[in-house]
Amino acid sequence: MDFNLVGVQTERDADNLRRALTQELGAVAQRTDVLSASGKSTCVKSFPIGIDASDFERVAARARSHRIVSQTIAELGSRKLIIGVDRLDYSKGIPQRMEAYERFLLNNPDQRGRVTYLQIAPTSRSEVPEYETLSRVVNETLGRINGALSEPGWVPIQYGTSAYPRSLLASLYRLARVALVTPMRDGMNLVAKEYVAAQDPLHPGVLILSKFAGAAQQLMGALIVNPNDKLEVAEAIRDALQMSEPERIARWQSMIEVVRNRDVAWWASAFLKELAAQQSGPRGGSEQMDPA
Repeated sequence: MDFNLVGVQTERDADNLRRALTQELGAVAQRTDVLSASGKSTCVKSFPIGIDASDFERVAARARSHRIVSQTIAELGSRKLIIGVDRLDYSKGIPQRMEAYERFLLNNPDQRGRVTYLQIAPTSRSEVPEYETLSRVVNETLGRINGALSEPGWVPIQYGTSAYPRSLLASLYRLARVALVTPMRDGMNLVAKEYVAAQDPLHPGVLILSKFAGAAQQLMGALIVNPNDKLEVAEAIRDALQMSEPERIARWQSMIEVVRNRDVAWWASAFLKELAAQQSGPRGGSEQMDPA
């Protein structure tokens, strides 16, 4: 309890931390957000981090000249693009996501050859044996699905392990009719917010978002899913691809308002404002505390 302020990503996280401090340290609630113990008080609040939304929107609107973007457009033809962007990590649920996409194709055979799923997953911690195992599982899942469902001129899943520059990602987000952001657990997940910011306002895509990502508490216009339920994710993919343009626009408008209003500048300002308020208020005891 030696900090004026502890900030976390979501209100759910804040509730969990306050409950833990109460149970483990015997802290007592002074107010909804403020706990005290040993004569000192600490404020625990949620400050959901944002992105530089306006800049990301500008980058997405003008960046279509990259070779990979042009190549992707040419290869897609009339196909719709589904995109996933994650670092290779157990928390992201990439094998489960691929299997949900496989279930979608099996349940909707008319969609074979009409959609392409691009998964970008830069490798991380490759020297750790567990991550090497994860990479093998992803590649085995990828190979099995592509081997079973590929047709001449069409591969169901394209997979890349390179880290793409921001401008290229923005362009690919804008091309994609659907974004699959389905981590098994995540603090916030800024990919979801980047996808929303990158969309064409007249023809936006659909965000499919795990209920276990912090962003799900803000981006209510997404199709919220349980990533452990492959059938639910498969049905969300179907619904996203079939969604009418008016509904896509309405859902996007509700989300872009949040992304713009709660951007990274708001996040920093809100935290510093609350920190200043907590430092100026009484904390109990005579000891001077360092800010968190």
